[in-house]
Amino acid sequence: MRRGTSWVGLNPDERAISLNKQYEAELQVAQHDLASAIAVLDKLQKKLDDLTEISLKSATLEDVNIAAEKKMLINVIVLAKRRIIYTKEILDDAEMKLAIVRREVPLEVEFFGPGLTY
Repeated sequence: MRRGTSWVGLNPDERAISLNKQYEAELQVAQHDLASAIAVLDKLQKKLDDLTEISLKSATLEDVNIAAEKKMLINVIVLAKRRIIYTKEILDDAEMKLAIVRREVPLEVEFFGPGLTY
């Protein structure tokens, strides 16, 4: 296909399609994992806020249970935040790999040479 003054077409390198698909899929999985980790953290944070509100309203024996549950939730939130950091690193790595593949083995390439002029 002619694009401007250049001829552009599919890359004849047989690795181009498979590598691009592989790293695009890896990027999608990483994006999904990060979104999932963020959603989990949001739910945990909301539950902690709800427990805090309940503990402010009550002054009974349940306070001990609520305090224990809040402490457990805080620990789980810390773990969820670590998971987000980890998934962000995986996402950054996947983006970098895809950028390298798109640069080194693009799906489309420009063809040039004496046989392409009319």
